[in-house]
Amino acid sequence: MAGILAPVNLVALWFVSELNGVLVAMLAVGDMVPNLFILIWTRGFGPEMAIPHLIFWPPLLALILWLQGTGVGAHFALYFWVLFAADLVSGAFDLREAVSLAAKRKRAK
Repeated sequence: MAGILAPVNLVALWFVSELNGVLVAMLAVGDMVPNLFILIWTRGFGPEMAIPHLIFWPPLLALILWLQGTGVGAHFALYFWVLFAADLVSGAFDLREAVSLAAKRKRAK
């Protein structure tokens, strides 16, 4: 999944000159720095990496829906749908991972 998500979200940097492009890019790639630290701390990919996605992507998805009616450029609008689909599907898996992680930590106490 990371092989698709990282490139799709990084493409947001290409559109920073568009209206609200900086905000879209910040939300699309904002999870990468915390996830880098999580990746190092856990020494690999783990369910903890879902948490930053659940912080940054719901506002991004809402922003994408809101921006659809604002007359953004055609390429930016098309990219929105690709980004929306990728992050929505990933977000569903991330939510499942976060719930599972919380339950696991609760049982461990």
